[in-house]
Amino acid sequence: CLFLFMTLSGSLFSAIHYTVEHPMLLFYLMLVGLGLSTAVLSYTHLIKESGSVTAVAVSTMRKVFTVLLSYVIFPKALLPIHIVSGLLVLAGVLVQSFCKKRRRS
Repeated sequence: CLFLFMTLSGSLFSAIHYTVEHPMLLFYLMLVGLGLSTAVLSYTHLIKESGSVTAVAVSTMRKVFTVLLSYVIFPKALLPIHIVSGLLVLAGVLVQSFCKKRRRS
């Protein structure tokens, strides 16, 4: 479907032309593909070994660390609303976890 759309719109030929002019693009695309395939393999292995709940928790924590890292790498003002909203999200996760444990008992 994408190949057909790119052919009909003419963007396929410009993409091929750009790739011929900049051969490092293929190397970068290969690195992206390798990285994505490694991530998928790791995630499915994590699901197999530890279960889906742990995999979702790890995925959520990865997003949290990404946001925190963005504040370190790209300094910006950390406003009180950011801290309050982060604490509310943490409280929601803790309440949900507490309720699940309570239902099992």
